[in-house]
Amino acid sequence: MLFEYGLAAPVPRFLKKGWHVNVNIMKFKTSRSCYYECLLQSQQIKERAPLTALSMAIKLQAAMQDVAKDKGIDFATATLSAKQTLWKQVLLEFNSHGVLSVNSRYKLNWYQENSIMNLCFHSSPSALVLIQKSLDQIPEKKGPYQLKVLSSGRWILGAAPKNLQAPWDQILKMNDFKQTLFFEICNQEAARQKGNSSGMKISIEEWNELCDYACWGGHALEMSEMSEEEVRSARRRLVEGDWVQVCKQQVLIKDPAWTIKDDFPGFTSKDANGMPSVSLSAEDLEKMSTAEQDARFKADLLALSGDMARLVHLADNLFGTFLYRWMDGWMDGWIDR
Repeated sequence: MLFEYGLAAPVPRFLKKGWHVNVNIMKFKTSRSCYYECLLQSQQIKERAPLTALSMAIKLQAAMQDVAKDKGIDFATATLSAKQTLWKQVLLEFNSHGVLSVNSRYKLNWYQENSIMNLCFHSSPSALVLIQKSLDQIPEKKGPYQLKVLSSGRWILGAAPKNLQAPWDQILKMNDFKQTLFFEICNQEAARQKGNSSGMKISIEEWNELCDYACWGGHALEMSEMSEEEVRSARRRLVEGDWVQVCKQQVLIKDPAWTIKDDFPGFTSKDANGMPSVSLSAEDLEKMSTAEQDARFKADLLALSGDMARLVHLADNLFGTFLYRWMDGWMDGWIDR
């Protein structure tokens, strides 16, 4: 075969001007090691482009399934305690993988661990799909699904506020249907605030209020006797937040005498557009107004107490400075004159 120099001439110029990239090829003994390495690389560059909590949960759940397969356990039908045992083993293996065995800097923190556990053990598949749908459009730092809220316990399956009386213990209890509705509401709110430079910043209190709203509305939809078309219309209005204020007032009162029909007062009546409407009696409005005023007064009193505490602290710091002592001495001398 004859060598044609003209065809090979551009090669030396390319080698001189091109970029040389060193590639480190790693061989993994198990598929779990590949998952652990992906998480480790993410932890090492988490200031730039880390994996989302959902991506980490998917990889660690795949590792748990691999461990369950080695032990002959069916992960799909395993109990929660069995899955938690698998989780502890996977977490132990990850913490001893690579540089993690000598450097604990890149280990998962408390927020990451609890977020992953909630996503793996206490989330419905439809909820995970909705979370990923939002992450595909909005970055995690600008979206609602951040570690501080995903690590909380109000939104997980079976969760409810403490010390509730019937029927509110069931109304505000999270289930698959309510959780799916909750993430639909979160996605709608995130899309509404997508144009903001800071994105959707949500606190734990606001997150819990949305959970209560989704549980309240989801319970009414589950127990309603409306047609499918009416349920779809009501669900759309719930997702758009049409009944947020009504929900806040009803959740604030938590009347034990409530029945299922009172979830949405006048829910079966229609307005001018043929949509389900909400109508409250004068007595209900008076109760809500009184409760709202009491809650607002308590919140204002708490804020005033905090402001006074900060003012006292500032005054103590100011009075202890050299400037105050010097002015105090100067004033004493001026008075003596």
